Amino acid sequence: MPNKKTRFQDGIFYKKRPIIPPGSGRNMLSHNSTFAILFLRSKDGSSALEIKKSLEILWKFYASLKRRQHVVVLIGYGPRIFWLDGVKRAMPENLKWQFLPPSKLNRNILEGCGIKYSEQTQYNPGISEDVVIQIISNTQLDTFNAIVETFKHVNPINNAKNVLNVSRFYTGFQRDDGRTWLGFHDEISNLSNERERTKAIFIEPEANDLRPRDYWTRSGTYLVFIRMEIDISKWETLDRFQQECIVGRRKRDGMPLIGIDKRGMPVAVDKFKQKASMRTVLDHPDYFNLRYLPRRVLRKLDIDASVKILTQSHIGRTRHLDAIPTNMTSSRRVFRQSFEFIEPLYDSEKAFRLGTNFVSFQTDPRRLFFILTDPNWMGGSNFGGESGKREIPEILSVLAAGVFYVPPIERPFPGESIFS
Repeated sequence: MPNKKTRFQDGIFYKKRPIIPPGSGRNMLSHNSTFAILFLRSKDGSSALEIKKSLEILWKFYASLKRRQHVVVLIGYGPRIFWLDGVKRAMPENLKWQFLPPSKLNRNILEGCGIKYSEQTQYNPGISEDVVIQIISNTQLDTFNAIVETFKHVNPINNAKNVLNVSRFYTGFQRDDGRTWLGFHDEISNLSNERERTKAIFIEPEANDLRPRDYWTRSGTYLVFIRMEIDISKWETLDRFQQECIVGRRKRDGMPLIGIDKRGMPVAVDKFKQKASMRTVLDHPDYFNLRYLPRRVLRKLDIDASVKILTQSHIGRTRHLDAIPTNMTSSRRVFRQSFEFIEPLYDSEKAFRLGTNFVSFQTDPRRLFFILTDPNWMGGSNFGGESGKREIPEILSVLAAGVFYVPPIERPFPGESIFS
């Protein structure tokens, strides 16, 4: 576990509650937050000392912005930052895990992953830029203003001595109803226990089996960002029951499906309890151990079909039940957030694009990479559903993706020890 005195960066939060130790005094964020992520690139020939001075000035600006407005800012670093002349830290071993670049020959974001780059994606800033800035606020105005002010601070036209440029940014928001563009509730099974969240998010040298040279990353975390387009027209060709089987939840209220009945219809049971814990199951049922269900329900189920279909649903693939401690390297738990987006399209048959900004924090990016590539998890699947079913459309495609190291709070800015 991280030291109690460690201060984590703002921007790692759970809906209305920040993910920080009690009593640390962080501002609260509402669930309908507005999001932006900016990618910064250093000018060719820049030194570590020059980047340090630039980031120090930028972080002072963010501190003043936070005092004036309800804005939360987080900073992270990509692999390229460790190539700069004069950098004092070697690139962490775990930061070597990165997405594949988009290519005409192979558009997979990872080998074995069923999610591909969009055909429109030729350039991925997530794997080519030095610094990532995440901005979250309660209003669109505050977030957009922070984007513009960041540009003013690093724009070389206004400051010829600056060595950072804003190369790309993306925006998004969280919906008041907690749903996604697919119409289903989101983030239901998302490490609601604060202690378990901390174990999954923040790096601990022993639990994460770090090399001694990487001990300096302690109490930091890895941010994985994926901006995905959702083909809503393909999704809407499916009826509600097909959608529920693919997701693994009831659309109306988010209750997990516990089986498929003998007519092929999905079944969810309200307020059924698992005898082992005597608590309402809202998270994820164990499809291989249905003995805790009422007999009247079991008699209606097609057990073979239930196990086959629901273990290949989205939550069946992404949320396996196991006894692995959350802080261990082999744990697949990650803490995730989703920010929806809609943007207009020009010179296209479509008027707009819908999608989601997937942001996860974890002690090791391999946690998420395993989920995305292992055949027993998401490997080979675009979103969920039975493998080989022609009627299940590929609805997700990636516009940008990257992995960044996010350090804990340091003075004068998070990550200062990388440069001096």
